[in-house]
Amino acid sequence: MGDDRPGGLLDKANITVNKLESKRLAIAYLFVHFHGAPPRDTWKGKTGIQTKIRSALSLSQSTCIMKDLEDIMRCYEQGIEYNPSLRSGRGRKREAAVTPDGPEA
Repeated sequence: MGDDRPGGLLDKANITVNKLESKRLAIAYLFVHFHGAPPRDTWKGKTGIQTKIRSALSLSQSTCIMKDLEDIMRCYEQGIEYNPSLRSGRGRKREAAVTPDGPEA
């Protein structure tokens, strides 16, 4: 599939992946594109979205993704791009992304 020779696509020196950001992006993809950004009252419980997403990503069922879902939903509702490297909570607020066609552009 990829070139794993030195200097190739799979050369470890060329790959920098932030695991936490990758996990958040995978959660966002499943939440929005696979599950259709369902309402908050469907997130909890044995058949809730949290359980389904954790299972799909092989995450421990004790892994809490509620704050991630809140951030993703906030961006979805506001029509702004979700950036997994930004995180609201613990006194920090997610900054809205500037959109190319927005008034601030």
